[in-house]
Amino acid sequence: MATKFQILDRPIDDVPSIKAICVGAGVSGILTGIRLPQRVQNLELVIYEKSPELGGTWLENTYPGGMHCRYIPAAAYQLSFENNTQWSSYYASGPEILEYWKRVAHKYDVFKYMKFNTEVTEARWNADDGLWAVKLKDTNSGKEWSDSGNFLIIGTGILNKFDWPNIPGLHDFKGHLVHTARWDHSYDFTDKKVALIGGGSSGIQILPKIQPLVKHCDHYMKGRTWIAYRIPGKEISGMNPDNLENFQHTEEDLAKWRNDPAAYLDFRCAVEDNLNSAFDFIRNGTEVQTKARKLFEDTMKERLSKKPEVFEALRPEYPPGCRRLTPGPGYLKAICEDNVNFISIPIERVVETGIIASDEIQRDVDAIICATGFDYSYKPRIPTYGLGGKILSEVWESIPEAYLSMCPSQMPNYFLYLGPNGGPGNGSTIIFLELVAEYICKAVHKVQREGLKSMVPKDEPIKQFGQYVDKYMELLTELCMQCRSWFKRGQEEGRVVALWPGGSMAAIKALQHPRWEDFNYTLKENTAVNMWSWFGNGTTKAQQERRSTSDYLRHADVPPVPTKRPSTVAEIALGAVTDSVA
Repeated sequence: MATKFQILDRPIDDVPSIKAICVGAGVSGILTGIRLPQRVQNLELVIYEKSPELGGTWLENTYPGGMHCRYIPAAAYQLSFENNTQWSSYYASGPEILEYWKRVAHKYDVFKYMKFNTEVTEARWNADDGLWAVKLKDTNSGKEWSDSGNFLIIGTGILNKFDWPNIPGLHDFKGHLVHTARWDHSYDFTDKKVALIGGGSSGIQILPKIQPLVKHCDHYMKGRTWIAYRIPGKEISGMNPDNLENFQHTEEDLAKWRNDPAAYLDFRCAVEDNLNSAFDFIRNGTEVQTKARKLFEDTMKERLSKKPEVFEALRPEYPPGCRRLTPGPGYLKAICEDNVNFISIPIERVVETGIIASDEIQRDVDAIICATGFDYSYKPRIPTYGLGGKILSEVWESIPEAYLSMCPSQMPNYFLYLGPNGGPGNGSTIIFLELVAEYICKAVHKVQREGLKSMVPKDEPIKQFGQYVDKYMELLTELCMQCRSWFKRGQEEGRVVALWPGGSMAAIKALQHPRWEDFNYTLKENTAVNMWSWFGNGTTKAQQERRSTSDYLRHADVPPVPTKRPSTVAEIALGAVTDSVA
């Protein structure tokens, strides 16, 4: 005999409680703490963070030179709904950016959801209960405990696990050894002999800061890269007349923006319009890219005229855009100083007192700085077990991929920020994160409202998304050229796994309306018997609480009236007849 379902004695909008667990209190975690409580009723939310404070990359990367955002103007590194009119400079410092996110978190009361000094050490899906069980550890005491929730949201990003370079003898060095991602502020580099290993963004940023301090610096960089040149502030006529690589906003501008939010919005829109218009730059062979390559090459050659051999060692064969662009203010000037020795040959080994490169010369130093970046492999930081105990690291063994960059295969009620192919090729990353947050809110609300236990993406849409990514990247042939890039997990070849197939503007259109048909669902007991049982008793909370039920009249969506329109009933009727005849 078939089980009978029960009419739930509750209004249709009196939804059951639901719990979400978010990992990471960086920008993604802050967004989750703002939007999820705003969009989802009867929600329990907890955000676990292994560090003692919020901030993510802006909290952890405090090395000299890395404390500035040299890639994205400050005006574009803020939430769409939370303007800061008082950024001190065009490219803001790391501490200033961190303070912005702290203010945002305080304003929207996000701290109440955050649990600091708490590391998530394992996540396991329980299909019977429809819950993610997570193991937790206090990073101070080592105490362990567990928690569970309906949804698991990963907001840790990809640049959060630093890598020591694989150099024989590195940890046998008896001097000061430091990685840029774990900077030791207690060490004084003044008048020291230093080795700086690495020429990615961190190496390029740190050299100009330490060069004036140190007695001598051996800068080891075996790769090639374009040192990008940009004139900030060009969106507004006369804003940066001296063409400085960064500049302070004038007191006049700050006062104007403080007193006239509309004027600041105009400035911010101009900055974002400029970012969104850079699409042709990443298309190989376009006029924009050709001009950029000539500008970068001419600028590098001119600034390295004192050491032309460095220009030859740095200049890549691939076009700009194959790797992440590195503007590097002051970097080329620092290389040309007499106390900097640029070494472009591989390091063979490290000994107790210094480094031996392939020329077999031992160069002794007091300190070694490893500016060697992060683990770009997309290997999950947390052991994660999905349907049937399927391990996420095994799902991603060949190629890390996820449904629209957010949902991996076999992982129910699981969402990622900045997952595989989850960063826009051009435009604002912050706007992209906002889109993901809104998508997650819609998914959580759907599961909660419709009496679902879980949702998980089907494999075919994930597969076809990957195929689209590959075909799209062929249009951007410079990304597919042989150049070692974190876009390709630190490899010279292979799938571009870091970038969304398009810019943030296209992502707005793609993620605005979820394709719920691309998911499989499991139902709660009552909904499994009758899929419409979540309708409840046919009332709404407003009716039961005797509140106004006519808000649909106060908030009616009034369509625009055409400018040219018939003015009489007869003309309307005539128009209808004419249309039918036509």
